Amino acid sequence: MRLAAISGALVVVLATASLAHGRSTHRPTVGAPGLQQLAVELQTRERALQRREMAIEDKEADLRAIETRLMNRLAELTELRESIDGRLTQLDDAEEATRQDLVRMVQSMRTSEAGAVVAHLEDELAVDVLDRMSATRAGRVLATMPPRRAAQLAERLTAQAEAGP
Repeated sequence: MRLAAISGALVVVLATASLAHGRSTHRPTVGAPGLQQLAVELQTRERALQRREMAIEDKEADLRAIETRLMNRLAELTELRESIDGRLTQLDDAEEATRQDLVRMVQSMRTSEAGAVVAHLEDELAVDVLDRMSATRAGRVLATMPPRRAAQLAERLTAQAEAGP
């Protein structure tokens, strides 16, 4: 339908151009070789445009599918992150409860026993335990430790206090 309209318009344009240049007013017929060639060329171009349009539509459909998959994956990852955050919070809470239990246990020991236990803890944990005790009790526990270890922990306690929470 579109091609017929274009072909008809071309016939009018060619006839007008012929008149303007002083040529015969003879109107070319549809069977004229030049016009047929032009019509074939127009059909070829139209088919090429249709193929391009279909290719673009296919690519757009592919992009929509990819976008959908990406959105689904993003939702999955967001859900996974929330799950991991929840589990990390649970682990932090459990670790905090364990540290509180350790502090209560160390505080209930005799000073010499508490010093022996704290001296063998990792630095970070030992400093945390001592920090949660009263200053008097922590000082007594440090006093029962080997001097080098007591100095190490006292130094870390001081640095932690200076750095703040």
